[in-house]
Amino acid sequence: MNTIRTAVLYPDTLYLHGERGNALAVDRIAKKAGFDSEITRIELGEEFHPLDYDIILVSAGEISRAHSIIDELTPVRGELRRFISLGRPLVVTGASCAYFGDQISMRSGEIVDGLGIIPATFTENEAVYGDDIWFTTTYNGRDMEIIGNQIQMAELTRSGAKPFGRILYGLGNNEGEDEGIRLQSSIFTNTLGPLLVLNPELTYEIIKTAAVNKEIGHEADKIDTSLEDRSKAAKIRYIKDKKSDLKNSAFQKIR
Repeated sequence: MNTIRTAVLYPDTLYLHGERGNALAVDRIAKKAGFDSEITRIELGEEFHPLDYDIILVSAGEISRAHSIIDELTPVRGELRRFISLGRPLVVTGASCAYFGDQISMRSGEIVDGLGIIPATFTENEAVYGDDIWFTTTYNGRDMEIIGNQIQMAELTRSGAKPFGRILYGLGNNEGEDEGIRLQSSIFTNTLGPLLVLNPELTYEIIKTAAVNKEIGHEADKIDTSLEDRSKAAKIRYIKDKKSDLKNSAFQKIR
């Protein structure tokens, strides 16, 4: 069956920053590559079996929703780990990454146990800042530059996991040079924008990865992302200008 099946988790709950666009990007690029694409919304309380899907998307949500999301996913935690170990792409953006870590330290002082899927802890920030982000990464053997924007709602402290990328502009994990976490073909990143709309080459490599896992072919020569590529080039020029002008590169306080 030449169908890429994508699950979008809890879109009525995890709906911040226009991240639903990631599902639209997967659908568009998959069809351009000659696949059929099936996007399934999974809401809280609905049956969910991770291994039924080729790609899973988790959009940015409020850290305050940690209890409900963690409770919902705890029964399928083992399946999610299996999904990742099989090399299937799970893509988690924004503050939702915190749900998948070992522990979350809330501003209120509460300590919340996460799903323990990624070796990391998260600390909710007292102040929230936002700006553009630009970094390098390698995914599915392809070197690329990733752009987007970020709203730092929590600090991520890695414990042995590989970062997703290396910062060129913006704030990385704990204001360092590493960005996000990568486990097999799964991505946990603070990059918004949406990530997969702004970076079609990453989207295509995620789809190719899903196709190889499913042992179905792809049609690389039929992909035309020239419109997205021109938009991305323009955004990189803008970020470079900000990088050279420290007055404009300071993060803006949001909360």
